[in-house]
Amino acid sequence: MSRKSKRPRRRKRARTVTSAPTSSRYAWGVAAIAAEIGRTVNATDHLVRKGFIKSVRKVGHHWVADIEQLHAELRGESAS
Repeated sequence: MSRKSKRPRRRKRARTVTSAPTSSRYAWGVAAIAAEIGRTVNATDHLVRKGFIKSVRKVGHHWVADIEQLHAELRGESAS
């Protein structure tokens, strides 16, 4: 019996991950929120996870902030 040589399996193409929807109204992800408030990513991640920033919500696996509400909260104003 002859053995057929197996061809190596083709690697699947890596999926391209599209970034979160770009919108001027929302900051998607901790890095974008950090850039908006002028903090480091680690510091912002801590503030978000501990609940110190109330205007940030989790959508799926992403933290999302309405930029107007975020700035209003940091200024001490009531966000509408």
